[in-house]
Amino acid sequence: MPICPNCANEAQDTAVFCDQCGTRLVDQEAGAAPASPELATPEPEEPAAAADDGLRCSACGYANVPGELFCENCGVALDALEPEVAEGQVEAAAETPTPAGETCPACGATVGASDDFCENCGAALTPTGTAAQAEDVPVGPTGAEAEPGPTVTGPRFIVANSGAEIPLPAGDDILIGREDPVSGIFPDIDLTPHGGEEGGVSRKHAKIEVQDSKYTVQDLDSTNFTLLNRQRLTPFSPKPIQDGDELRLGRVQLMFKTQ
Repeated sequence: MPICPNCANEAQDTAVFCDQCGTRLVDQEAGAAPASPELATPEPEEPAAAADDGLRCSACGYANVPGELFCENCGVALDALEPEVAEGQVEAAAETPTPAGETCPACGATVGASDDFCENCGAALTPTGTAAQAEDVPVGPTGAEAEPGPTVTGPRFIVANSGAEIPLPAGDDILIGREDPVSGIFPDIDLTPHGGEEGGVSRKHAKIEVQDSKYTVQDLDSTNFTLLNRQRLTPFSPKPIQDGDELRLGRVQLMFKTQ
C-alpha cells in the first residue's frame, strides 16, 4: 500500500495521487521521486473496481470513491464535484412516491396522511370519510349548497355528501351508473346529479339484484371499482347488501336503507 511522502497518508494500491493532499505518489517499481501535480500528465485509467456512483473526475473521467478530496488518477481537487447519478436513477426516484407511513385498509396501498380516500381503490381512510365534513354544509356536484329531498320510505340509497335519498326502482335487476344519451345508456339509478361524473362513476357501474326481498350487489367491471363496507368487490361476483351497509361507487358514497 503506497504511503504519501508529503502527509504520510496510506493510499490505495492503484492510487497515483494522494487522496488527502494531492501529492503524486512514488512510482513503486522505478522508485522515482514524487512529481509536481501541476506537471503530471498521466493517462486516464479506469480500475475495474471503480464505483459507478462515485465522484467522477472532470479532468480525466476517473470514478473516485465518495469522500475523496483529490482524484486518485490525476490529482485534481474533487471538492467542487458532485456524485454522479447512475443511469435511470433520476427517473426511478421521480417515479417512487415518498412513503407516508400509512396504508389503505382495503388494498394495502401507501396513502398520504391527510388523504380521506385511497387513490388506488377509493376506500375511505377515515371512519366517516368526507361524509363527516359535509355535515355542516352539504355540497352538491357543482359546489353549491344542496337541500335534502323529501323523506323516502322503503328500499333506497342515501347520498352521503348531500343527504339526498334515491328510492330503489321496482324490478329484479337495477342498474346503477351514469346516464349517457350518446351511447344510449340510461341506468335505473343515475348518479350524475349526485357527483357521479366527478366521482368517477362508470356508465354501467354496478347492479342491484332483488330476489325474495333479499338484495345483492355486484360490480360490473367498473373503472374505479365498487366497495361494499370498504371492501372492494370482485367484478360480476354478487354480494349480499343489507340495511345500513355502505356502498361506494368510485368516490360517490351511498348508504343502503330498507326501513
